[in-house]
Amino acid sequence: QRNPQERHQAVARSISVSLDLLSEDERAQYRALAVFPPDISVPLSTVSTLLSINVFETERVVETLADLSLLQLDLNTPPTLRLHDVMSDYLVRELDGAPALHARLADAWKAPEHLPDAYAWRYAVYHMAAALPGTDPWERHRRTERLVELVTDPAFHKGHARHVADPPALEGDLNRALHCAVEDVHEEAPVLVVR
Repeated sequence: QRNPQERHQAVARSISVSLDLLSEDERAQYRALAVFPPDISVPLSTVSTLLSINVFETERVVETLADLSLLQLDLNTPPTLRLHDVMSDYLVRELDGAPALHARLADAWKAPEHLPDAYAWRYAVYHMAAALPGTDPWERHRRTERLVELVTDPAFHKGHARHVADPPALEGDLNRALHCAVEDVHEEAPVLVVR
């Protein structure tokens, strides 16, 4: 039985063969997918938002990646992709600048009326919190404030119940937002905690 390091090296060798067949842009786009939780169906519209490309270009990129067995593609409505946990683990280790990528989704989903699908309803708070590390105190405060505004909005609670229907997930979102607010060092941060 292999140890985790040997397993990672074997996966890296296998993936690198496929990555060598991609352009530099396609490799960067594939690495960016590491921001998504492993083994979760992600709508291609969300991938388009992350990669800042149109849906047609997104389809072309993910079809190329699927043809190389780097991800699973489901073209049913809505079309989604899924990264196996082994691939996701590899990509997380290879990714630089994850908070900036999470911020792309966080900025697109800053209010309930901007949440386009069940994935966004379930993972908006996850991406908003993951966009915080490495930001300066003012930017962190601004992003934390937006996060708290989202989770305290009654429309978010109603939409979460309708689209996700998982009360423990909503509780987890509230706890994640509270944790982010507690870690906010900006002078106005206590206002966020007592909301």
